[in-house]
Amino acid sequence: MDALTAYWSFIWDVYLRALDVGTGVGGIGAVLIYVLVTVVALIIGVVAPLVVLVQLVIFVAAIALKLAVLGFVIWLAITIFTTDTPQNGASSAAAHEPTAPAIDNVPSQTDRNAQAQEVNAVIEAAARYAQGIACEVQAITPDEVVLLAGDPSDEAAGYGPRFAVLWTGDVGCQGGSGTTMTNIAIVHGRGMEQRDYYVDALRSSPAIDFESPVRAVERIVRHGPDELELEGLLQGDGDPNCCPSVPERFTLRADEAGHWKLITQQALPPADE
Repeated sequence: MDALTAYWSFIWDVYLRALDVGTGVGGIGAVLIYVLVTVVALIIGVVAPLVVLVQLVIFVAAIALKLAVLGFVIWLAITIFTTDTPQNGASSAAAHEPTAPAIDNVPSQTDRNAQAQEVNAVIEAAARYAQGIACEVQAITPDEVVLLAGDPSDEAAGYGPRFAVLWTGDVGCQGGSGTTMTNIAIVHGRGMEQRDYYVDALRSSPAIDFESPVRAVERIVRHGPDELELEGLLQGDGDPNCCPSVPERFTLRADEAGHWKLITQQALPPADE
């Protein structure tokens, strides 16, 4: 307020001095001086403060804009340096996206159909082999087929996957209730395009040992590259030769020669418990 008051006092003093000059001149000259002085006073007294005010507003706006830009730059720098940088130029936003369900790992209907056709081809190969060396061969189901790890030598030779197939029959057609038992056949796929499956007779029953403690395997519990965990029934005290009743779980592992050796065995509680 003091500065504004001093400013207007200065304008008023200049105006009065100009009027004194006009009075000294007199006549028309005085009138012209009065008008000119009044106009100049109005310009200086009214317009000049408005110009100063506009300049002040522009100055304040410029400072505010600079502060806003500076704040944005600081925020952007903090965001960049506090965000994990993904490898290989991947988007950092993608690195923080929530993990979606692994939909790609779910087999499509086409894949399932192809797998079913492959299992059927394996079963057909094993069934032909079993019927050629045994009698009373029971139908082989997909539950009795498992995929084993491929043999590196087979893969190098261009062979496809390797399967273990459990099948039940009387090898050699010996006859009798105690001669029908579960055997194993190792089935290979030849090539990737020609889906031709065959039994490796040198690594299948009866050429190899299949040390199953039970006569008939009822379930494949688990399998690994060269390992099978199985369940079946043992002969209990008083059981007739045809009908074992004691549940047993056991594990067989294939050695280098292809013989399936018994490595673990444990009794299971009776089914009615």
